[in-house]
Order: sequence, then structure tokens, then C-alpha cells
Amino acid sequence: MSPVFGGPCYVGKDSPQPEETGYIDIGDALVIFYLYARLQQTHAATVTESAYGTINQGPGDEQTIKKLTIGVHQKRLMDIVRARDPSKVYIWSSEAPAQNEAKVVSLRAFEQNMSRETPKFGNRLTVQALVRFETVQKLDVYTKTGKLIQPSEPKRVVEYLIFQKRMWYDTPWAIRDQLYEGLQGKIQHM
Repeated sequence: MSPVFGGPCYVGKDSPQPEETGYIDIGDALVIFYLYARLQQTHAATVTESAYGTINQGPGDEQTIKKLTIGVHQKRLMDIVRARDPSKVYIWSSEAPAQNEAKVVSLRAFEQNMSRETPKFGNRLTVQALVRFETVQKLDVYTKTGKLIQPSEPKRVVEYLIFQKRMWYDTPWAIRDQLYEGLQGKIQHM
């Protein structure tokens, strides 16, 4: 029997071994996952950078926003896009991409899929990663005819985004929320 994530959480020296129960202790699974993710941090940063760039570079495409964001963050971005002046074109660019940096600051995983059957894909965990993006960005505003209305200087921007993935679905990582440095946040229980 191959071990699966989840099941009873055993603590102590008399705990049954994974071979006996078919389960890996959820605490052990989180530690293993955390270590694996830290080793794969470059890959995680690359995956999240891709989603980050797609959201920022897009011309306000609602389908892209719906595909790569969820929850409150999706609503916030949709409101921003819908409030834009339709007579203007916004061009976002990342200056000096070699200087841009994405770093996984925090990672958490919790068991969320409680169905009776084992998932056909992946495992029962939902994983959330807090990623710090430090980039040099520029936003230029043009008319529909291509005339530059508002030139801008490149600025160093630090953003913290929460990415989420339900591991039992074959879907990309989605941006769940954005955190702001120095502000107190609200605690929400899922």
C-alpha cells in the first residue's frame, strides 16, 4: 500500500508507522512538503513570476484575471479594470528583468479535500505560498491612437502576493490575495 497524505495524526513513539496504516502523519507531510518546496524555491518563484507577469502585462483581460486569481483579489482586480478609462491604453513593463526577484517568504499546507475517495490527481492538500516580488516597473498611458499621455519613470516596487493551489486539481497556481508591508491585516478563518 502506498502512503497517502492525511488520515489520523499520531504523536509519540508508539505511533503506527506509515507502512502499518497507509497514512503519512499530516505533520510529517507538511515538514516534507516544506523542505521540498524550499529546495524547489527557484521553481516556485519561476511559476509565480509567470502568473505575476501575465496578470500585470495583460491589457485588463477579464478572462486572464479570472483564470489566475481567486476570491477577494479577483474582485478587486476586476473592479480596477472595469473602472479604467476605455479611451486609454495602459502599458506595464518590467524594467531590468535581471534585477527582478521573487522569493517564497512563507509556505503553508493544510488538508482540505475531505471526500471519501482518494483524489484521482494529486493529494488532499491546499497549499498557500506568500511570495515577495521585488521589481523595477513602469506604467505608461497612451491614447487609442498610440500617443503617449503620461510617461513614467521606472520605480522599484515590492509586493507580497499569496498564491494558492488545490493539489487535487490540475490547475495553475492562483493569486488569492495581496499583503501590504507595514499594515495590520484581518485574520480570516477558512
